[in-house]
Amino acid sequence: MRTEPLPAGTVQGALFLPHYQRYNAYQRLLAEALQRQGITVRMLNFSGAFPLLRAAATLGHPHEVLHLHWLDNAYAHQDPLRQAAKMLRLVLELACLRLRGVAIHYTAHNLHGHEARWPRLERWTLAQVVRLSRATFVHSEAARARLLQRYAIPPRAARRVHVAEHGHYQSLYRDIVPGVAADEPARAEARARYGFKSQQTVLLAFGLVRGYKSLDEQIRAFSAWSQADAVLLIAGNVRPEDAAEATRIRQAAAGDSRIRLLLQPWPDAELPALFAAADACVIAHDWQLTSGSLILAMGFGKPLLLPRRKLDGEQPALEGNPVADPDWLAAFAAFHRLTPAERAAIGAENARRASALSWDQAAAVIARAYQTSADGR
Repeated sequence: MRTEPLPAGTVQGALFLPHYQRYNAYQRLLAEALQRQGITVRMLNFSGAFPLLRAAATLGHPHEVLHLHWLDNAYAHQDPLRQAAKMLRLVLELACLRLRGVAIHYTAHNLHGHEARWPRLERWTLAQVVRLSRATFVHSEAARARLLQRYAIPPRAARRVHVAEHGHYQSLYRDIVPGVAADEPARAEARARYGFKSQQTVLLAFGLVRGYKSLDEQIRAFSAWSQADAVLLIAGNVRPEDAAEATRIRQAAAGDSRIRLLLQPWPDAELPALFAAADACVIAHDWQLTSGSLILAMGFGKPLLLPRRKLDGEQPALEGNPVADPDWLAAFAAFHRLTPAERAAIGAENARRASALSWDQAAAVIARAYQTSADGR
């Protein structure tokens, strides 16, 4: 999708704060789409005692806007009083920037940090971010409704909450054909690479190893499953701060030889083979608003094993994928009962839905909001 760039002399740049490019391609792909809109994106990390004020001091005002993403690293602390103080500081920084005329925008990836110790306090803080921002972006209508309800956003501020869908990741992997699962030679080669037999059912849980994903819950359920030819493959990078969680996962998996752990960095070039080796992907955690891991797995044309949750209005819709209802053991068994043709059909439909998710459409929504705020409307 190619859209017309913004008129010259208006918003020309955006500062993404903070940036997570090391672990997630979301910001890079969105920045590339904004570039096609005529908007150059810079990225900075939090630094100093007043990270938002320091970052805003680098803005080329009035032709550059401040676009906030995941904010929990700006205030996370073990001590509740210290965290509350940092949250208050964040809100005061934003209020100061708003009074100075800085165009603040915010993408609500979650209602609160995944590992929030005090989620109510964090939701209150992020609700103030929404109120102080010129525009807030979410990735689906369902996410918008959930955010407005949980944050108790008043109607006037609700008009500034826009849906800018989460794009797909298929463009990162040139050998993916949307709607077509990996062919048999690619699957056989990938399975040989990772040591899996052709008759085994390989269930892949991919992503950063973090406590909120409750991987030990899937490990316990899988260990209770008597299917001898099944494999649970847990693959993902481990950040230094999550080393204890990785140790816990290793201990939980130690008693079952059918569970494989590949806890290591995964360059983009290696992911096609990893996903080709899998029959389905386990989306291990219950996401709050949008799951990038889910969209990644859909792009590879994989059936999904999903946590039990209400999916009405989700983007993309996920009908047909096995659900952990009432628990993960039920999801494992339900997938195993599917015929190869049924599995292929579910995977192809997932890939088709993922391919319809457009970074350019998201960038067009965001660019219009940038310009509206610059015009003072």
